[in-house]
Amino acid sequence: MVNVGGLQPTQSGQSEGRRKRGRLVVDRNTSNRISLRPIATPVDSYVRPGPTPDVSSNLERLSAALAQLNPAIGQIAQQYHQSKEKDQLAKLRFYTEQFMKDKEQGAVTATQVKEMFPELVPTVAARIAQATGEIEAKRWVQGKVQEVLENDDIRLNTQNRQAYLEQIREEARGIIGDNEFYGTGFLDQLDRSLNEFETAWMRETAAHHEEIQKLSFSEQVAYTLREGGDLVELDAQWKQSSSLNNIERNAIVVQTVINEAVTSEQPELLDR
Repeated sequence: MVNVGGLQPTQSGQSEGRRKRGRLVVDRNTSNRISLRPIATPVDSYVRPGPTPDVSSNLERLSAALAQLNPAIGQIAQQYHQSKEKDQLAKLRFYTEQFMKDKEQGAVTATQVKEMFPELVPTVAARIAQATGEIEAKRWVQGKVQEVLENDDIRLNTQNRQAYLEQIREEARGIIGDNEFYGTGFLDQLDRSLNEFETAWMRETAAHHEEIQKLSFSEQVAYTLREGGDLVELDAQWKQSSSLNNIERNAIVVQTVINEAVTSEQPELLDR
């Protein structure tokens, strides 16, 4: 007999019959019949896995979670975090120097700092990246300042100098890229250094321009003396057109007249 999957015969046999009055009488006894009984078979089923727990080592998240469960526990964790941060900030210079000793050239991120010092809290890692930018900017800008000091066309010319300083800042922005903490330290220190020198350069520029005016006025006085011109009229013109005050102009006139009288051996010029 052929077995059908999932169905199983319970008994095999042949039906018995007998003749009665010229016909075949079929035995209705069902005890010998073949019957089929269903049998369950194992079926593989897919069960969707549950969500993966979000395991985080971030102390701030842990503090927030603990605070929801128990405010007292959360407060203790927060106090521990603040104490750790304070202790690490006190060692900021040490961490920064160690990091700079081993780092490669170029801008850095707080993540790179954490890779070297995994124990650091995020705020301290960011501060180290910022301090690294400050130190490297101070070194980098020295060469740029030296170029200004050696070029009077830049140092003593306000317009040229401002254009050159903007060029320096543009170059700095290319160095820092999108590294926000390092970039903040780099640009802040760059501005401090350039502003410090710019103050001195502005004074030097003003003094330089004043000397140029004094020299030009003296030459005009000497020419007017030789040509027999009017010194009073010349002085009035320079009062309107220059930054020299009355005392400065008078001193220049007196000194120039003396020099001309001595050089030309014409003492009568002193009477002018």
